[in-house]
Amino acid sequence: MDDEEPKSMIRDPSNLGVVRFYHDPESLDSSHAGVIARTFQGTTSIITDRSPFQIEGARWHLLNHVLSDQAYFHSNLQTEISLQESLDTDPKYRSFSWQALRRAREVFDATIYIGETGLTTPPFFLNARRGTKVTWGVLDNSPVVVNW
Repeated sequence: MDDEEPKSMIRDPSNLGVVRFYHDPESLDSSHAGVIARTFQGTTSIITDRSPFQIEGARWHLLNHVLSDQAYFHSNLQTEISLQESLDTDPKYRSFSWQALRRAREVFDATIYIGETGLTTPPFFLNARRGTKVTWGVLDNSPVVVNW
């Protein structure tokens, strides 16, 4: 596999079940829908209108695929970042651990999560929303877990 190009392998991993080690760090251009982003060692740096913002690379990849309206990806991302920054300064805001949320999902057979931004919503729910705004998935009558 010496002839494979590292960036294409990251974007389109093979189904061989192998582990690849890279001794020279690589930065990946992970820009999406007009949002400039670079991923390096698991962290994505997003260039926003206000300032750079860092997020887990896996979270960035998830948002690229699940934010409900790709045509408005840039503005939706800006809204999510602004809201998250606001919530982070609110002493009454709480975000539960994924272990507790996974257990709640199992107990109630919930597929919908309501209450956080797309930056912090657990990816293991099929549907996520905040109020009536869909982050990903669809609005339906499935059982929900609510973070109020």
